[in-house]
Amino acid sequence: MDHIVDLDAVALAIRPMLDDLVDTQVGPITWRDELAPWPQPITSDRSSVGYPESLGLSLRRGDDEAEFIAWTGGWADQAIFVAGHIVNSGPEFASVDERVDAVRAFIKDWELALGAEART
Repeated sequence: MDHIVDLDAVALAIRPMLDDLVDTQVGPITWRDELAPWPQPITSDRSSVGYPESLGLSLRRGDDEAEFIAWTGGWADQAIFVAGHIVNSGPEFASVDERVDAVRAFIKDWELALGAEART
């Protein structure tokens, strides 16, 4: 896989956004090592990952949840599951700034989905 984005820089940049979430349980940032034998384990221990290929995070509020996985190759897998409905997307990016913007949009979509649920 081409390494387009430094996932450590992404983790550092998104941490304040995660810390600012209100009434949301934020899981630990997780990592997957590209060089680990298959199946590659997912771990929250960054020091055990020599060559990160993905960074993951999860958000939860009650039964609602969201998951986000950024791949160093320049895309993300993300899903928001709120009130029994799921929305999946896979944004692409070419820089740390674009990746951070995508996380910001993901968090905004999460909060909007939770707000829509509260209004129904």
